[in-house]
Amino acid sequence: PDRFSRVSRIASYGIKKMIHSKSIKNSSLLEYLDAGEPGEAYEKANLELVNAYWIDPQSEALVKKLHGEGYKLILFSNTPESTMKFQEDAHPQLFKMFNKKWYRKVGSTLTKKSPEAFEQVKKLGTEALGHAPQRYVFIDDTKKNIKLGEEAGICGIVFKTVKQTEKVLTEAGILK
Repeated sequence: PDRFSRVSRIASYGIKKMIHSKSIKNSSLLEYLDAGEPGEAYEKANLELVNAYWIDPQSEALVKKLHGEGYKLILFSNTPESTMKFQEDAHPQLFKMFNKKWYRKVGSTLTKKSPEAFEQVKKLGTEALGHAPQRYVFIDDTKKNIKLGEEAGICGIVFKTVKQTEKVLTEAGILK
């Protein structure tokens, strides 16, 4: 319970469960965007990818609840930053709830599967928001990512459903 003191928290919320793909073909778009160079074709692919996603209302409500209770939020996503910029433009109210954002750089292999990414997020949280990693809660839908976070000193919760995640957060004293 000490790790969950009420003063303020940083929750990294996996965008993967919050923004769902409508089509499997989008995985090839994402691969293209990973390797692509900015330009007209790249921008078109970004738009197509963004238009193929929808925001899960329950996940958005959980982010609003955490934000409304005064928690500081970091969005930690493997999606390339250029694609996320389109998402931010499409859903500005949602993205304004995040105090800081960590997106993968275009062409970079640095993702949540790398301990270095967690070190960058810890540094971002500590420098920008003023809290040590012991005060963070990392929510992600991948057990491997949770394990890497825990190895970096960040408490993790495996996201299965919004209801399950809210229950864990409530039992930990994070949500009211």
